[in-house]
This record gives sequence, structure tokens and C-alpha cells, in this order.
Amino acid sequence: MKKMIFIAAALILCIPAISNAQPKAIGGRWGSFGLEASYQHSVAAGQNGFPNFFEADFGLAYWGGVGAVVTGTYNFVFAKPVWTARGEWEWFAGPGLSLGYQRGFVMGVTGQVGFHYTFDFGLQLGASFRPIFGFGVNSNGARFWDTALYSGLVPAVSVRYAF
Repeated sequence: MKKMIFIAAALILCIPAISNAQPKAIGGRWGSFGLEASYQHSVAAGQNGFPNFFEADFGLAYWGGVGAVVTGTYNFVFAKPVWTARGEWEWFAGPGLSLGYQRGFVMGVTGQVGFHYTFDFGLQLGASFRPIFGFGVNSNGARFWDTALYSGLVPAVSVRYAF
């Protein structure tokens, strides 16, 4: 019984410390899709030793009528050039999924490519491309979601607070 109490106490104390050790960022992303609330969470390091990250975005789209889109991407950091004495540059790319409503239900697969710079004091500025290849379904039937594909080729800018 004492061992179980010790193990439970160790888990209660260690799990918050482990989850707080993972860098996170929260903020916004703005591009041709509209304004999106954005959250990033670092996960396991890749083969190159750089930590990869998961990004979740929720936005209100205004092209072709008002809609809402949720996108999740898993991004692989493939370069961290040392261009400045302070702060950190990261180049990333990764796949993801998008779901939403825009004149009907829409869904698709997406790819994201971009970079961001994180200042020493936590401000993160970035730019990325995120085209979505998918389809939509409404009362008129199924259609190719072409606005998401073309709009994703326009760069979006992001501003986040990294902690």
C-alpha cells in the first residue's frame, strides 16, 4: 500500500512538470482565410534533434460567405539557422486536416510550409503557406473546395506568445 501511495504521489508531482517543460505558443494567424486563433505545442524531437510541434487553428472564414474552419497540422522542424545572436529561427513543414462549415460541410487534407522567429522575450512572428485539398457537401451536392486550395497559396502571417 505504501508503494502505491508513493507511486501516485510521484505521478501527481511529475506529470505537471513534464507537461510544463514542453514549449507552447498561443496567438493569432491572419491570411486569406481570415483571422484564426492559433495554438502550438512542441512534441518529441525529430531525427535531426529539433523539436517538432502540433499546431491547431480555429478561424472564421469570410471568402464566399461566412464560415468556420478548424485545422490541425503536425509540423516537422527541418532547419534552425543561427542568423541572429539572440532569438531563434525555425523552418517547418507538415501535413494536416481541416474541417469546417462554409456554405455546407467542408473537409480536406492540408500541407503547411513556413518559418517563424521567436524573440528572447517570447514574441513569435511567422509566415506560412497552407493550401487545403478537399471537398464540400451541401444541399446542391458535393463540390471541390477550390477556394481553400487557392487561398492557402497566399502567405499568412502569425503573431504568438511563446511560453
